[in-house]
Amino acid sequence: MKVWTLSKDAHKRFKYLHPWIFSNELNHSPKGIEPGALLELHDSSGDFLAYGYGHPNSLICFRVLSRQKTEVPDHKWALKKLIHAQQLRTLTGVDKASYRLIFSEADGIPGLIIDRFITNNQSSVFVIQPHTAGADTLLPMITEALHIFAKEHLQIPSYSFVVAKNSTSRTLEGLEVEGKELVFGDADLENQEILLRHQDTTIKVYADLLHGQKTGFFLDQQQNVNHILPLLKGMKQKTVRILDICCYVGQWSSHLAHYFKQLGIETHCDLADSSASALDLAYKNVSQYSNNVQAIKMDVMQDWGKIHGQYDIIICDPPAFVKKKKDLVLGLKAYTKLNKESMFRLASNGMYITCSCSGLVNEEDFSNAIARAHQLSQKNLQWIYKGGHSPDHPWLLEFSQGYYLKCMAAYNV
Repeated sequence: MKVWTLSKDAHKRFKYLHPWIFSNELNHSPKGIEPGALLELHDSSGDFLAYGYGHPNSLICFRVLSRQKTEVPDHKWALKKLIHAQQLRTLTGVDKASYRLIFSEADGIPGLIIDRFITNNQSSVFVIQPHTAGADTLLPMITEALHIFAKEHLQIPSYSFVVAKNSTSRTLEGLEVEGKELVFGDADLENQEILLRHQDTTIKVYADLLHGQKTGFFLDQQQNVNHILPLLKGMKQKTVRILDICCYVGQWSSHLAHYFKQLGIETHCDLADSSASALDLAYKNVSQYSNNVQAIKMDVMQDWGKIHGQYDIIICDPPAFVKKKKDLVLGLKAYTKLNKESMFRLASNGMYITCSCSGLVNEEDFSNAIARAHQLSQKNLQWIYKGGHSPDHPWLLEFSQGYYLKCMAAYNV
């Protein structure tokens, strides 16, 4: 295994557990290796610091896999990571329905996402999404360990693996952006019934795990949904009108419609998105819990003439508007514009829920953008909830880049 050496000045930041090394922190050039090659990192005195994988052409040239000399990355190391990650999900009680098993740096496997979708027949689909060349290199040992993990530790009778090389971030490391591939098992990926946490029980929704965005479903909002539901107990009207902006496959509205159905309250759900295929699934999902569902295909930045009337609950959960630092100013303006238009449609005593999944937008900047939208909308919003990732999306305090989700809720009183 090739050895890289850290410069003396860079050792302090590494000591405080940041999982990345930048190319200007080495005392030599990172050239001369294959992208994703496994490496050994030493300090300037030649003492061992970590194992990781490197990239010769990236500013982030080294990502830490292990800080223990005796813990060389192999399938045994990978199995240990999977077991440790599962312990957290079990302790927090999120493993009774679909959840994220591996969340990149936070679970010690940088550049890799693994979502476990628990199906309605208690089978499982593991969607493995590598974002980096190093994560691609790790795939054989990860899948070998995942088989052992599923059989011996989870004791699942039936499971499937999907490899999803579909993240656009792969281009940053010179990798091809590909589709998803079923590499083990025989799951119906295009029309899969998955279970989601819903207070003390579960609900089922349909997901396209083969063609859907990211891993096929966004699991990061589960805690926010379940924390907001109890804040709706005061809504006693005969029918609750819901507007779900950027609904994707209707996760928010499915939870809300099911919640009110249990209370004997009808819902009218308008689902808005630019994707026809996502809207088809959203309509199917929400119609399980509501008798009055409308799918509205629209550009949410332009087509507000398609939205009529006032709503008791509005969810504004758009895709990331800021994917690069240079997009920050325009992205914040987009958040303000979209939220202003959404807030205009909020009824008196209605709840407004807004989110951002842009990692480059910090909480202060997002709050300022929403405050500007609030001012322009002339509503009287009082904020009652602030949240982030679900517990299956842990983060490291030493690694602020791993925290991205913002969610806030308010009543218009």
